[in-house]
This record gives sequence, C-alpha cells and structure tokens, in this order.
Amino acid sequence: MAHGSLQFMNNMWAREKAKGAFEQCVLRRGAEGQAQHGWTWAWPGFEPLGYGFPEIIFGWKPWSQASTDAKLPIRISDLKELAVRYAVSTESTGKISLAASLWLTTSGQATAPNPLAIANEIAIWLDYPEGATPSGERSGSLQIEGLDYELWHSPDHGDRGNGQGWDLYYLKGPNHRLQGTLKLDRFLEAMQSQQLIAPDRFVASVEFGNELMSGSGTTWVSDFDVLVTQR
Repeated sequence: MAHGSLQFMNNMWAREKAKGAFEQCVLRRGAEGQAQHGWTWAWPGFEPLGYGFPEIIFGWKPWSQASTDAKLPIRISDLKELAVRYAVSTESTGKISLAASLWLTTSGQATAPNPLAIANEIAIWLDYPEGATPSGERSGSLQIEGLDYELWHSPDHGDRGNGQGWDLYYLKGPNHRLQGTLKLDRFLEAMQSQQLIAPDRFVASVEFGNELMSGSGTTWVSDFDVLVTQR
C-alpha cells in the first residue's frame, strides 16, 4: 500500500514459524479528514525474533524494484541530516517491539532487487517487552543525544542469496517511546566513531514498524515523516 513517498508493507517474514492459524494485515482509515494507516495481527505461540514486521518503508528495500523516494539511497558521507518523526498508538496482548531500522548497502543503484549489496542492518528499539533482549550478543554501548543505548551485534545474519549474511546491529535505548524524533544521522556518526560502519556505505532505506513476537493487537500511525538533506 503506497502513500506518497511511503510504502506500507505487510511483512510476514517468518510466517512459517507460526504454531497455528495467524492473521496480519495493513489497515487504512479516515481520521479527522486525513488518511491514517496502521496494521493488525494475531500470532499464536512465541517467536523471540518475531513472526512478522508490518512496517513503513521510505527508500529502497534491497529486495524492492525501486526506491519510494529519489532522496534514497544516499552515501553516508554525503548525508547532512537524516531524521524520522513518528507517533503511534497500540493496543495489544502478548509481546511486541517498536523499531526503526536502516539498511546500509555497498551500492546506490535502486533500479532492481539486489540483496547482494547489503552491508549492514541497524535496528533501534523504541518500545519493547520488559526484560527482552535483541538478537545477537551484547558488544558494547553508545551514548546518542544524551541517551544510553546497549549495542547488540549479530554477525553473518540472514542470507543475501549467496549463503552469506550481513552485520546486524541492535541499539536498545530507553523504553516506551511511542512518539518522538530520532536523529538517525547521530546514530550513524556514533557507529562510525566505533568503526562499526563505513562512511562510503549508502543509506538505502528507513523503515519503521512492530516486531511481532506473540499475541494480537492493532497499531495506528498518527504521524510519520522522514527528513533527508544532502551536504
């Protein structure tokens, strides 16, 4: 489902792990004269990595035919500002997280699917179950805009299509942030300072959604915008 430069995707990437009948779909409604989008779900069992990730995509997901906006991909060294503003409301049972994520690639071409170009995946946890830990092993910490983030790393995560994965980084910060603004360029700067990512990589996409580990619920997105400016 497209809405301007945003794509709402019903991403059920691990549906084969479901332990029974399941449901997940993207929603649209009118709210105060404006179109409002969201998603609903019902997943039996428990999967710590999530059954699905209903999401908003801005840019070029490496499995997509094209970018949703000409501003992405952009080389990190050419990036002046990258920020996402968001606000959501969720009613749910079970366990879910709210995450913003970035795909970093070795290529800035966005004219065909090319998962072989994936270099890094970065996910920022904004809301999560108490006591939950991200994928991978804790490898350090970062302070970004005065907030402390645990850094978790999964090397060789996923499959580019050639049997090889990529470096997945999770940043677990303060909990229960259902609205706000993330200055993603500051996250990239902090990770570059630790030599975790390279400045010649491209930010291919900014994505945002719920990682669904168990239970059922509905999320509505009342505000979402991505700001990209070039040097």
